[in-house]
Formats: sequence, C-alpha cells, structure tokens
Amino acid sequence: MVERSEQQIAVVTLGIADIARSRRFYVDGFGWKPVFENPEIIFYQMNGLVLATWHTPALEEDMKTPDLARPGALAAALGKGRLAVAQTQTVPAGKYARQALQALGHWPAVQGRLAEAESVRVALMLVARGETPLGVVYASDARAEPRVQVVATFPAGSHPPIIYPVAAVAPATPAARGFVRWLAGPQARAIFARHGFHPQD
Repeated sequence: MVERSEQQIAVVTLGIADIARSRRFYVDGFGWKPVFENPEIIFYQMNGLVLATWHTPALEEDMKTPDLARPGALAAALGKGRLAVAQTQTVPAGKYARQALQALGHWPAVQGRLAEAESVRVALMLVARGETPLGVVYASDARAEPRVQVVATFPAGSHPPIIYPVAAVAPATPAARGFVRWLAGPQARAIFARHGFHPQD
C-alpha cells in the first residue's frame, strides 16, 4: 500500500538591500530559476522549500511596525514566531525587557512565546539570522548589527534607567582621574552617541 502525501511548503524570507545583486548571486552562482519576481520580491522553488528574498523596505512595510503602546500589537506582529530576549530572570537586558513588556501590557500575550538566550548578544544574533522575527535588545547592539532594523523603541519610562556608572577609585592615578573627567566631556559624548549611547548629566 502506498500512501500519498501533499508536498508541504515552507517559506524562508530574507531582507535584501540590493535585490538585483541578490538575484545574480542565486541565479548565476547556484543556477536557481525564479518562479516569480517583481521589483520587490523574488521566489525560488527548491523541492519543498521556498526562499523569498525581499527588498528590505518592502519587507519592513509588509511586517508593519508594532505599536508598542497598544497591548496585543507585539504578539500580532510576531505571527507564529517567537520574541528573542536575553534570559528574563538572570540577565540584566532580559530583566529590562520583561519590565518594559509588563509596563506596556504585552507580557501576558508574549511570555509563553519567548526565545530566551544566554545573553543579549545571542538574542540579537537570533534576529540577525532570521530565527526569530523580532527581539528586544539594547539600542547600541542593534545599531552595531547591519542585518537588523529597529522597528520600535520602548519608552524610557517603561523600564528602569539603563546606567553604566564610572568612577575613579582610590588609589587612582591622576591619569585615571583625568580619563574619568574626559568621559564626561563633549568629545566622549559624541563618540557615545555615534554608538547608540546617550550620556545623562
């Protein structure tokens, strides 16, 4: 007896900055033939798997930006995926994420749909690899990762201030004390700002 089963199709979606260059990569490099294409998306059929390469702005528009002020919007934006976060009980970034999600009313809908990672960098990597559709990470880390896009920012009042204190301790040398003073100056502040940090007075 032979049982017949229907082919199951899974779609892998990639955000692409230059879709023409991506097309050359897959068509010329792998010999794949597009089964559908337009200026914003190309589909390639590979056995039971479909690879969809989207122009990044079009992909962002398709996902829609979740309205963090509206409870339920984040869960809806996840679809069937999970939300990447650092461990919410032990890692500072994860604790901040849990507090922000609770403050904005998202926690009940997403607490069972978390992809908890050992660190915030690993959570960021899950998003960068496309293993999760969304993640909660530090703004500075997201800024340093070219494969991710920031789609929403949690209000400052939704979580405790994220502070990195610095101080000269005894017996600090004059050079060490001078470096601490330099960190509070305009040149250091400009460097911090370029990397997503915003020093407070």
